[in-house]
Amino acid sequence: MAGGGNSVTAWILTALIESGWDVTLASLHAPDFHGVDAFFGTRLRAAPPKVCLAPRAWRTLFRLLPTPGAFLEMALMERFAGQLHRERGYDLYFSTNNEMRLPRPGLQYIHFPRHCLQRPPDDYRWHHRLPALMPAYRSLAQWVAGPSLCAWQDNLALANSGFVANLYRKCGGGEAEVVHPPVAGAFPDVEWSNRRDRVIALGRIHRSKRVLEMIEIVKRVRERGHDLEFWLLGAFDCDENYRGAITSECSDSSWLRVIENLDRGGLIDLLSHSRYGLHAMEEEHFGMGIAEMREAGMIVLAPNSGGPPEILNHDPRVLFESMDGAVEKLSAVLGDSQLRNDLLEGVTKSRGRFSISSFVSQVARHAAAMA
Repeated sequence: MAGGGNSVTAWILTALIESGWDVTLASLHAPDFHGVDAFFGTRLRAAPPKVCLAPRAWRTLFRLLPTPGAFLEMALMERFAGQLHRERGYDLYFSTNNEMRLPRPGLQYIHFPRHCLQRPPDDYRWHHRLPALMPAYRSLAQWVAGPSLCAWQDNLALANSGFVANLYRKCGGGEAEVVHPPVAGAFPDVEWSNRRDRVIALGRIHRSKRVLEMIEIVKRVRERGHDLEFWLLGAFDCDENYRGAITSECSDSSWLRVIENLDRGGLIDLLSHSRYGLHAMEEEHFGMGIAEMREAGMIVLAPNSGGPPEILNHDPRVLFESMDGAVEKLSAVLGDSQLRNDLLEGVTKSRGRFSISSFVSQVARHAAAMA
């Protein structure tokens, strides 16, 4: 099993262990099951998988690389999988880090297709602009992986959204089953009257998330007479210029706050006492923050692109095409109590759609089918 450090990997491990599999996690990075359980609500400390770390030299190499080196990392994991297969011969291989050539056909969870040329803007680095470099790099990675591996197209692919499943098909991967990521934690039922007129943006603070644009949207809505707060929940993951622009906006606005490193309990409590959510990234793969805010009983607005429309049931009343559209739709929700009530009815009906139990059962079913 090749693991990525995220909630999906954690819950896939939990699903396999709790459905009776004897699981080994093969990884380049030592896992922190205590931290994972604390944030995602998994139960891995109580019944941890075996851990098999890649050779120390490989792990040292990745600490020294100036770029993420995703293809090289995957190539080394493919080589490692082949080595483990020769030594131990596992019954099932499961990549939780997109497409992977495995020793035998297995399962792979697709967050965003690695072979898709339509990369998200924040994936691009300086080396992507050198025409000859990337083909040579990918050829090197394939050589590092070595022979005697099945094609990644032979695996059963699980995609985090219909949007990603469509991209996977377009890049030559065939059909993929949509298995939405789970939302961890039980959100309490908090009456609307006990929530604050607060807009939340949830997730890492990065240029691709269009944070400054969201600030401008809320600012324009406030200018129409709506006394809204806007809180950004997430860690900064951007250059200093962008960070400085955001912190400058915060210092000039009493209604704008950034909260970093909130623990899971604090996050659940804060979302459950807020009314509105806002997301602005175009072509988002899935939109975990949107799913979490919906599960917390919030009315969420997002672009009409990528995975978010699936989470929001393709409801045109909360999907926008532009900043102007976002201002108009948020203003309409704030100014029309009947519209709010209609939207809240839909939110209530959809709660539980991204439950842990649903995700765990789907993973267990697909794993059993591949055994």
